[in-house]
Amino acid sequence: MVLRTAKWLTIHHNCGWGHDHKFNQKRLQPGSLDKVPLEIVVDDLWAMTFHSTVMSGDTINLSVFSYGQPAAGATVTIISDKGWRKRLTTDKAGRASFQMIRDYYPTSWSLFKRRKPGRLKFSAAHETDSTGTFDGEPYNRVKMLSTFSWRYYPAAREYSSLAYGLLVAVITMAASGVGIFFYRSNRSKNYRDISFDE
Repeated sequence: MVLRTAKWLTIHHNCGWGHDHKFNQKRLQPGSLDKVPLEIVVDDLWAMTFHSTVMSGDTINLSVFSYGQPAAGATVTIISDKGWRKRLTTDKAGRASFQMIRDYYPTSWSLFKRRKPGRLKFSAAHETDSTGTFDGEPYNRVKMLSTFSWRYYPAAREYSSLAYGLLVAVITMAASGVGIFFYRSNRSKNYRDISFDE
């Protein structure tokens, strides 16, 4: 028997509503439901401000649960919209982790968009030796499949390095200007009129 589930995760928040629940770790804690055959739970999807924090290059920690219990030995496949793929197997606690690929390099840095979203698709598969009947048909093995999608953004290091480069350039130009000013002011001599009476 094959059981398929799909998960969509959202948080009902709008900055215009205020931030009464801001920095409430309990509201941001991911959870699982014991009625779901197979479920993927990903840690740290939001910052304390309820904004998505997943960036390329980050280490992602996830768990797979079957009816609320850790699914050890489940196969997890992660696919990005750019074709990057990673396959993992969960440990005894149903956990796995991986590092996101850094995959956003436009042809020119002037085209760089720091909030350009990418898409991730998580797929989990887990099989158990369970017997029973469904619609009058007997089965002796159950395969559970689950999917979950999310978004990610370019790493902060990509655009912060541009800001640091600009800052270094401005400081260098300012220091050079000050140095040239003092150098020239020390070399200039005031005009003196000297008369000789012979």
